[in-house]
Amino acid sequence: MAQLDDRDTAEVLERLRLDGEAASDDALLAWLDAKHAGAGHLTLDIGERRLKVELLAHEDVPRRLGFVRLPEPEATSGQG
Repeated sequence: MAQLDDRDTAEVLERLRLDGEAASDDALLAWLDAKHAGAGHLTLDIGERRLKVELLAHEDVPRRLGFVRLPEPEATSGQG
């Protein structure tokens, strides 16, 4: 899991590959479009490493990362 700082966007865009080729703006926008998510394999080249990039929808973050978005205190028995 990573978050991209907007100051790094230009450098990161240069390192994105879609199916092994430099990702064009149009191809990247199509990949990001929910209708086409998963179309092609998006990777990020960092040094000698090629990292897989996956689309993670906002509503899926708690399930994928194993947390409760808005936790509530546990109910108490009222005795004490």
